[in-house]
This record gives sequence, structure tokens and C-alpha cells, in this order.
Amino acid sequence: NDEGILMLGDKGSGKSTFLYELSKRGRTKLIANTHVLIDDNGQAAGIYSSINYRKKIAELIKGEVPELSNKVINSCTNIDPDVLGFEKLNSIGISKIVFYNHNENEQLIINQIDKRNALQLMRIYAYGINVYGLRSDLLNVMENNVDRVITKLDSDAKIMENLVNKCEIYS
Repeated sequence: NDEGILMLGDKGSGKSTFLYELSKRGRTKLIANTHVLIDDNGQAAGIYSSINYRKKIAELIKGEVPELSNKVINSCTNIDPDVLGFEKLNSIGISKIVFYNHNENEQLIINQIDKRNALQLMRIYAYGINVYGLRSDLLNVMENNVDRVITKLDSDAKIMENLVNKCEIYS
């Protein structure tokens, strides 16, 4: 219903599988599979790229999507979201945040969580990328100016806080 939902979760937790299940319903729009940029107003944009599926799910998808009949399936297989029926969306306001956890029963169980816990979880996911995974890239973009990097991280922290305060949040 044109609501922006930000899904966060560990590798292998089922986010991409859930996206595929949504795509089979026909009305799913996608901004990004991995990298989402959120501005001060909670407006999200991203890098529209292939979706990486684990072998078991990729084989299932290959059997269900005729355009993929000749696709070679590896342990991790990238599949173009256009082939899966996703509509590319340039931006949308985020209204819900879902922290996706692996569920052994393969059932989606969603509970609302409090904003303090949500903010801490969001920081874990965002800073895991910004500070550790992309540290040298961030420094390069900021021309090795540590003060600019700190200002960027402070700005990101404020954006996350604003987003958590205005959204419905689930885990």
C-alpha cells in the first residue's frame, strides 16, 4: 500500500526469501536489496541491485520462474529483481521498520518492540557497515578528514533516532 518498510536482519535470516514471497503476490516495489540511504525526513533511496539467494531458495525460484530455466545455481546466486517481478522504486518514506530474525519454524512472527531497543538494533546494523565494513571508504570520501567523518556519523545517528521515533517498529 505504498508504505515504505525497512527490513534489517542478519545474513541468512530470510529477508530475501521473504521478499521473493512478496514478489509472488504481484505488487511489490523495491528500492534496494542491501544499501539504503535515508535522509533527515525519513525518505529512503537506495542502490537497486541483484538479490543474492542461498542455493536452496535459488533452486526453488529457478523452478518457479521460467526466465531462469537456464540460470546456473551456485551456493549463493544473484537474481535480477526485474525477473522476479519487482517494480523499481526511486524513493519512498519509511513508515515501518522490521528487524527480521531467523525462525526455525519458517513462520513469520512479528511483535512490536520498544523504540529504545529498536534504536540500539538500528545502530548495530548501521554502524556495523559505516564504522567497520566501510571505514576506509568513508575516510576516502571525506578526504581523510576525521572531523567530517564524525559529523557524518553524528548526522546518521540523528536520522536513525528520528526514523525510530516516527515509525512503527517490529521484530
